[in-house]
Amino acid sequence: MQYFGDFIGLIITVIVELALFIYVKKRSSQKSATSQYFSYTILCMIFWCISLIFQILVFNYVPSISPIYVDYFTYIFIAFTPVAMFFVGVSFNAGSNFKVKKIYYLVTIIPLLTIYILWTNSVHGLFYEKYSVNSNEAIFGKYAYIHLLYTYGLFFVDTIILIKNSIKKSGALSRQSIFMSLSLIVPLVINILGITFFNMSVYVTPISLLFTLLFMTIAIFKYGFLNIAPIALKSIVNQMSDSYIVLNKNYLILDCNEPFEKLFKSSKSKIIGKD
Repeated sequence: MQYFGDFIGLIITVIVELALFIYVKKRSSQKSATSQYFSYTILCMIFWCISLIFQILVFNYVPSISPIYVDYFTYIFIAFTPVAMFFVGVSFNAGSNFKVKKIYYLVTIIPLLTIYILWTNSVHGLFYEKYSVNSNEAIFGKYAYIHLLYTYGLFFVDTIILIKNSIKKSGALSRQSIFMSLSLIVPLVINILGITFFNMSVYVTPISLLFTLLFMTIAIFKYGFLNIAPIALKSIVNQMSDSYIVLNKNYLILDCNEPFEKLFKSSKSKIIGKD
């Protein structure tokens, strides 16, 4: 089977992403907007990978069907994954007061245009002049570069927003900030190496983005990235002799101080999100 390695890689990626989705839904007891949009991001990635698995099967066993027809479906998720990530960033930035503004819907214009241009590519060739699942063999049309610039640009901006907020609230060398930074650096390095030194297929990108999901999940749910308090406040409350917890309107625990952890012989990671 051609692209067998990519096929196995995509299957493993889907399995891990499904596990992440179940874990996120289980841990998202606070039902915050950021957690919900992060779940949507994982779902987009899952369907993206599943459609590529189907494309490899079509390429190998149904040669009469061009793989580009599978791309018509795949690009729905390719185009809207960075949009879901955008809402992760802006909802976290706004906190509990987040409301979807009409202006936010402008980020969907390019993704919708991408889908339309790809579906009509046979008429104008604006997306592909020559189609291939190997990026080095494909000849892209003029619009494809707009799509790529927008997609990677939005991913970059979204991640920078999260990293900036993490550094502001928990410090540049905190575990939250380190894992958020890795979520941007690792897939970026893999894709740059794929473009410059290796003849990588289009299937490598969603596999490399698995690292983004993994590191973000660790930052958000293991180290409480969505609930971190500013550094100065943390220092003050941890020096208090009294124990305290912070609850949301549904009486779920959002935060606690070190005396509380010591008194009840537990850790913050086990406490946060409990009723």
